[in-house]
Amino acid sequence: SICREEGIDCWISSPLSTGVGVRANLALSSLDGFTGPFEYHDLNDFFAQEHLDGLELPPEILLDEDKTLRIG
Repeated sequence: SICREEGIDCWISSPLSTGVGVRANLALSSLDGFTGPFEYHDLNDFFAQEHLDGLELPPEILLDEDKTLRIG
């Protein structure tokens, strides 16, 4: 809220997220004031095993061809 009150845009960058981290980042990046990109990488590129099922995006979140998430 401090950044929002000062008019400072925020973004999330944590390319090596686990399934839990990705979900937390999606929740945070949907808040007011988070205007920059949220970096999402396919976990299979980094981890041999993930303990959560694959990331299933809710219908209001779209993944573009360039792997850009659109929340809306």
